[in-house]
Amino acid sequence: MYFAVSMCWSVRHSDTLGTKGRRKVEIKKVEAASNCHVTFSKRKKGLFNKATKLSLLTGAETAAIVVSGNGRMFGFGSASCDAVIHRYLAESDPHAAALKSDRLNKNIAVNSANLAKLRQHLLEARRQLEEEKKRATMIQQRKHETGGAVPAELW
Repeated sequence: MYFAVSMCWSVRHSDTLGTKGRRKVEIKKVEAASNCHVTFSKRKKGLFNKATKLSLLTGAETAAIVVSGNGRMFGFGSASCDAVIHRYLAESDPHAAALKSDRLNKNIAVNSANLAKLRQHLLEARRQLEEEKKRATMIQQRKHETGGAVPAELW
């Protein structure tokens, strides 16, 4: 009894068919061109179905690229094959990772400089607030001393 596996390989189950569990299989190349084409088509469809199910069940972004024996290319992507591949290449490319790290470091430096400026502005605003509080206290004291009138020199 033979079953198709992989792109152009077939499988022969062992002769003991007493159980329905997993069995060791013998893998060998499919020699007939027509059988090889059928095996390829079925296995390609199965592979793309598995990628679809993985994407649907887990929310993962999946992509699969298959090149047939005669050089024809087939691709599948959960969102878009190109988008998944570009994302993979961007994350696995050390040069791209270094550029991303450089951009991140520049952003951190800019944010640190902006934070320092904001701290200076905050300190200046607090100093001005304290001066105004002292001035308000002095005006209240003078107002109390003069019986409610505020001297013109305080304005």
